Formats: sequence, C-alpha cells, structure tokens
Amino acid sequence: MNNQLTEEQVLEQVATSYYQVFVQRQQIANVDSNISTTQKAYNIIKGQFESGLGKQIDVDRVTVQLSNLQSQRQQLLNAVTQYENQLKFYIGMPVTQPVVIEDPEQLDIAVFQLDLPDSLNTNNRTEIRVLNKQEELLEYQKKSIVAEYYPTLSLTSNYSYQSLSNRFL
Repeated sequence: MNNQLTEEQVLEQVATSYYQVFVQRQQIANVDSNISTTQKAYNIIKGQFESGLGKQIDVDRVTVQLSNLQSQRQQLLNAVTQYENQLKFYIGMPVTQPVVIEDPEQLDIAVFQLDLPDSLNTNNRTEIRVLNKQEELLEYQKKSIVAEYYPTLSLTSNYSYQSLSNRFL
C-alpha cells in the first residue's frame, strides 16, 4: 500500500511541477509584455522631459518600474529553472538534458466527466487504506506491550544426589 501511495504522490508531483513550469512561462510572457509597454512609456516620458514638457520624477518612476519588471522577470526565469529541475527529478530525467513542455492548449487531451455519487466512498483512497492498516498495526503493538506486563509462571526444578562411601564409585 505504501508503494502504491508513493507512486500516486509521485504522479501528483509530476503533474504539479509540469503545470508550475507552464504557469511560470505564462507569467514570463505577461511580464515581457509589461516590459515592452513600460519601455514605450519610458521613451515617451523621456522625450517629454527632454523637450521640457515632463518632470524628472516621472522619468525616475518609470525607470524604477522598468527595473522592477526586469527583476521580476529574472525571478520568474529562476523559478522556471527550479520547477524544470524538480520535474526532471520526479520523472528520472538527467538534469543536463533539456525538458520540452508543450502548451496544454495544443495538446489533444480528452476531457471526460466523472460520475460522482452524492456521497464519496473514501475507503477506496490509498491514503485512507494506509492509515487504516497503520491503525491496525498500532493496535497489535499496543496489545503486545500490554502483554509484556502479564504475570508469568515459571517452573524450575533441581535434582541432586549425594552419598558417602569409603570407596570411589
């Protein structure tokens, strides 16, 4: 049961890592778009400042905003690398080999609906079965500890024979 539980947890971790890589890549695309827009705004505000229509504080604000976006982009790139390495670890892939992650929208994934009853049967879950088995084993352990304190009966005997004589037998 522990083996089955471990396999299920690894599958969950692979799926989580896969989607985390995808989400981080989408966030990088969003930050790149923001950087592009902010760069255009910077050029406009800088042009206004140079022509005397803008203030230095506006140029500084946009510069700081642009710097923050580039820092955020670098953090997202680091996160993508971390999640890719985590995914490689879970699937047993060498870290040096690049991982190719396709866009889920481009994949042909069959969507199906689960027919769930009104009350879910949790006894079929591996985690619940493992916990039930652990409870059973702990009960056995408790009984063995209690049994150590039961009184014991032991029987010992000793037989000896002694005689006196003038000659050696």
